[in-house]
Amino acid sequence: MSDFTDRYIIDGKFDICRLINDDFVLAIKETWNKKHYTSCLKLLVSFIDTMAFVENGDSSSAFFKKWVSTYVDLAPIGISPDELWEHRNALLHMSTYDSRKVLSGAITRLVPYVGSSEPSINENTAKYYSLYSLIMAVMQGLGKYILIMENNNAMRQRFCDNYEKTISDSHFIIP
Repeated sequence: MSDFTDRYIIDGKFDICRLINDDFVLAIKETWNKKHYTSCLKLLVSFIDTMAFVENGDSSSAFFKKWVSTYVDLAPIGISPDELWEHRNALLHMSTYDSRKVLSGAITRLVPYVGSSEPSINENTAKYYSLYSLIMAVMQGLGKYILIMENNNAMRQRFCDNYEKTISDSHFIIP
């Protein structure tokens, strides 16, 4: 990896957790704590895109869904990788809940909520989910991904090779 990662070498071991935390997780936490929930969600789905890229060397709907399916347990949240992909498209490209597939009726609209219980709105065209639960599921998925990578040299090398191609906050910090 490049010089920017030197500060993540601790006792001769590369601290991938701290690198990812510094580059992505801290910003997600910051937006959540400041109640910038839309920005938080956009950062979260963009983070999944990045993880799919570093895992596969490319980014596409298939790789996004594969990373989510492999590492993130969406079952307790009640949403699918396909729905999350379309949600991501609408959020990142148009700042709306309605992607083309949602508008066509092929995929159900996802609507996040913040709080202890789902809104009591009775709308059959949307599926509500807890944003906090999604964040926690993705972070648990990240933990699973890192644990698997720790014991897989090829996976770790692929991560390092592809991560070097990303743009992140650690690339801008000059020691």
